[in-house]
Amino acid sequence: MPRRLDLKIDIPGEAPLCTIVEVKKDENIEAPTSMEKQLLDDYLVKGDQTHGIYLLAWFGNSASQIGGASPEEDLAFLQNQRNALNLSHGMRVEAMVMDCRHRAAKSSSIRKSPVAKTVKKSPSAPAKNASRKRAQP
Repeated sequence: MPRRLDLKIDIPGEAPLCTIVEVKKDENIEAPTSMEKQLLDDYLVKGDQTHGIYLLAWFGNSASQIGGASPEEDLAFLQNQRNALNLSHGMRVEAMVMDCRHRAAKSSSIRKSPVAKTVKKSPSAPAKNASRKRAQP
């Protein structure tokens, strides 16, 4: 097993399962190729593992190396790539995209809360004994 993994999940039991998770930020130059080169070839095949997840953290900026205009487009690219992989010996790889944009930027379908109307309040009455000074300790 390689020295450095992003995430390794060991599930003990009668039939133990190990899942390797490779995480890439969308602007990482290796994002379009590391599902095969890193996750499959290095971590699964060389590490004698069978299950992996490729997780793309999607920030939606113009530096995205996969180039989709939405998380769904990048997911479609990654799923096509996964389908083209030569998986053997019971190997299973899943592709996922996590939308990491700020909530307000995620979708134009997110409704903004209505603008609160400003209510002009009358000045509050002075507090009782406001002119008294506090006793010094």
